[in-house]
Amino acid sequence: MKKYLLFLLLWPAFSFAQKTYSVSNSGGVVTAYATLQGAVDSVPAGSTLLLFPSTKSYGIVTVTKKITIYGTGFLLDQNEAPCTAPNQYG
Repeated sequence: MKKYLLFLLLWPAFSFAQKTYSVSNSGGVVTAYATLQGAVDSVPAGSTLLLFPSTKSYGIVTVTKKITIYGTGFLLDQNEAPCTAPNQYG
């Protein structure tokens, strides 16, 4: 009976857990998604997307749900390797 009660109490924590997905538009990197828009459209709300550094633009993206997107950002000179962009002044 105690195991059943514990299962019922913990079920919401596992059923609504966030998931993290990786995105890279560079060849040779194995990730869950190859385009940022495809990832945004496919992942459930509350998910986290990790963007790999790339020399190509991820393009214009429309986000219509609450998700978190992490990438190298604009302050490229403050990122530690290997998360720096090839052109830190562009």
